[in-house]
Amino acid sequence: MIDSDTQVQRGFVQHRRSRISGVNGEGQPLASQILEGEIAINLETRKLYTKRQMFDTYTFGQTVTSFDEDAGFIITINDLDFDSDITTIGYTINGSSKSLVLDSDSLISDVISQIKNAAIAEVGASQVTSNANSVTFYKTTGSSSSLTFSSDFVRYIDFFYQPVIRVEMSSAVALNSSNASTIIEFDLATTGFRRTFGTGRLISHVTSKLYLKDFSGRVEIGYKIAQRNPRDEYQIIEINNIPTIKPTAPEKALAAGNFWIQNRDSESGKLYWLDTSIMDDSDFQDVIRTMDSDERVSKNAVVVDSDGDGNLLYGEWRALISTSLLGSDSGNTFEGNVIIEGNVTIDSDLLVKGDATFENDVYIRGDLHVDSDIYAFGHRFEDTTRFTVKNAAGSTIISGHLLQEDADVPKPGNN
Repeated sequence: MIDSDTQVQRGFVQHRRSRISGVNGEGQPLASQILEGEIAINLETRKLYTKRQMFDTYTFGQTVTSFDEDAGFIITINDLDFDSDITTIGYTINGSSKSLVLDSDSLISDVISQIKNAAIAEVGASQVTSNANSVTFYKTTGSSSSLTFSSDFVRYIDFFYQPVIRVEMSSAVALNSSNASTIIEFDLATTGFRRTFGTGRLISHVTSKLYLKDFSGRVEIGYKIAQRNPRDEYQIIEINNIPTIKPTAPEKALAAGNFWIQNRDSESGKLYWLDTSIMDDSDFQDVIRTMDSDERVSKNAVVVDSDGDGNLLYGEWRALISTSLLGSDSGNTFEGNVIIEGNVTIDSDLLVKGDATFENDVYIRGDLHVDSDIYAFGHRFEDTTRFTVKNAAGSTIISGHLLQEDADVPKPGNN
């Protein structure tokens, strides 16, 4: 077994593997076989896969009341290129002039220490952090008005910088086990599907204020937040989404929108797509988990993910239905029980091969062919039951008994 964490980045992997039910159901590689972001191809199915990290997600109802996209900065030093006598290089923080001293023996750590001390003088020690090659600083109110560098600073120091964004929420936010890898997302909805408009990585969190780096997208007043913490778990996802063709549903789904073509001798082929919207409904997920395995298969439920607490999350294979026009002179044919709970207008003949249950008005502008029983509001029509047919305008066309099997029963249409 390949341990991907010990491998050199390979970029593209040719992969062929037997299908193991419950493990890699459709022949996708195992998470331990490829690196994160690496592409693998199954040489038998021609499907492409990659691996991504999974997250625990928490949503909150607090709204953004204000934000500042220049609350502070992160300065990162990559290298120094100065081998002359001592010199002084100028730069500014918050509009205040600062001096950086360099000589031929200066190290990156020396530069970091000087920038850190300069930042502390501007925003205070509690808002400044540093590591081996970067300094992070921010203000708790207002903007860091400027961060500028002299031509010598740019000439002798290989560096880059990015802003720190401060976000004020409507009330204190209780994040869940936040750390330096926590991602904060901004969206509008509080439940169900939440479309992300902006993301940033957490630097610090103090009651209702969030300080973020690596921000992309946008944030607006009124947006709500979600928190994502990376799990020590990875997910294989399909890239090219070529439909799987097989007689039964795939044992393990990979991502929302995946396709599967049902192909078996007993019935016409159908195209299914993976609907993961039910994964947000915790009550519905609990119901699915109580089903036995055969019932889940019959209901087209399929494992998509886990919630990180030992519970599986299920999606649903849903059919894209197009009835066949071949093999029938009467047009579209619906096989099985038909239950209609609203008004239906049919502009042609209707052929039902099975029971038909109507719970509201039905208008048929053509012949009605039913090979089995007809029910209306749960009542079965028998030879003594009156049957009324009206057109779409509500005028009575036929009013009488549905079946005539006895001379004492009036013919249909006779009152």
